[in-house]
Amino acid sequence: MRRARSPIQAASRHSYSSVHTRDAVAGGNAEFAKQPRHLVGARVEFGRAAVGYSEDNLKAEMARFTVGTSTNNDVLLRQQELKQAQESVARATADLLEGEVALASLTGDLLETYGVTLK
Repeated sequence: MRRARSPIQAASRHSYSSVHTRDAVAGGNAEFAKQPRHLVGARVEFGRAAVGYSEDNLKAEMARFTVGTSTNNDVLLRQQELKQAQESVARATADLLEGEVALASLTGDLLETYGVTLK
């Protein structure tokens, strides 16, 4: 019995990247710059949930393999799904941080945000 594709794979197709934020900064569109930041934060939360789901799925697949109802290929597929979920969380976190920097740059708060003072 095959499982549906992991939820992280489906979500990655609908995500915004930091490229959109950089384009918004270049175009001076502050509203557009704020929207992807919010969505990227949701990607991080969703990704963390997907990692937990993938870990549980891997444990279950390994248990099935131990009793002989699964193949090593199925276990490898679950491991791959877990790594993809972990990679997605890392990418979403990086996108969130890039978006925050881009937004601070757009609003003129970049130096203040990081405690830099000019003399």
